[in-house]
Amino acid sequence: MLKTPEGADEVAYEDFFKRLGAMAEKWRASEKLTLSIICTDPAYHGRGIGTALIKSVLDLADAEGVPAYLEGMPKAVPLYRRHGFVEVDSLQYDQALTIMVREPRAGVAPAA
Repeated sequence: MLKTPEGADEVAYEDFFKRLGAMAEKWRASEKLTLSIICTDPAYHGRGIGTALIKSVLDLADAEGVPAYLEGMPKAVPLYRRHGFVEVDSLQYDQALTIMVREPRAGVAPAA
């Protein structure tokens, strides 16, 4: 586990990552392509940047027949839904973290 950032609540930090790890284990994330830390500046939301960041990865998952897994922030959930992810669980903190899984789409070739 990463070192607790200076000034952070060490117990809360460790609990968060412990619970995140338990979700990954529960949903067998190690058997899936995992999307992690995908962020865009709010000033650029709605411009297709999120789609651009994940499309090539999802194309690869489809071509390889591998499901995808992520933990999404509330504002990003609609983007992930549009790309075929479904909500399977959630973690509650100061805001919900939505656990999402996407099954591979058949017949999709990787981007050139």
